Amino acid sequence: MAITVNDLKLYKAVDQSDNATGGGPRGAEIVVDNQVGNLFGNITRLARASGETQARKVYHTVTAAGDDHHQGVFAFIEQPPADDNVTVSL
Repeated sequence: MAITVNDLKLYKAVDQSDNATGGGPRGAEIVVDNQVGNLFGNITRLARASGETQARKVYHTVTAAGDDHHQGVFAFIEQPPADDNVTVSL
C-alpha cells in the first residue's frame, strides 16, 4: 500500500521542556499542523529580553499499514515566524 500525506505524522517527544533529557523518547501526542503554540508556548518578556533559546524534539513517523519505505524525505519551514524577533532552524 502506498504512503500518502495522511500517513506522515510528527510526534512530540515525551519531555517538552528544556531539561537535560533532550526530549526523551517519542510520545503519543501528534504535532497538529497550523496550530499556534502546539510545540512552543508563548514567549515571556524575560525570555525575549534575555535572548533565551528553546529546543524541542519531534519524531517524523510513517503510520501507513504495510512495509513500504520512504526515501528522499526532507523537511522545510514553509513560513517564517510572524514575530521578527523569533528565528527558527531545523
